[in-house]
Amino acid sequence: MFVTKVLKLVLFMQFGLWITDANTPFRLMSAVSLRELLPEIPKDHNLSNVLLAVLYHKRGKNIKFYPITFRPRQGGVNSINFKRITKIGRQAVKDFASLKKSFS
Repeated sequence: MFVTKVLKLVLFMQFGLWITDANTPFRLMSAVSLRELLPEIPKDHNLSNVLLAVLYHKRGKNIKFYPITFRPRQGGVNSINFKRITKIGRQAVKDFASLKKSFS
């Protein structure tokens, strides 16, 4: 939840977009609209799913978010620690700033 809220704030600051959940793992979209936007996403970008949400919003594509719930973790441990999330986040902010101009 914390990462989602921080990401929402970063996207608002970088692109002026308030996206409900840009990092949502499940998406339904037409192949035509996806094919149109994929070339704009750098191949080596770490958060390509987030950029896809940004592009869909910027291009005025129809987006709907449906709330979902998760059961509490049944076993195992979270594989991404705070240090790694912070590193990914810093790189994402740099990447978003450099891509901001091309997404206008």
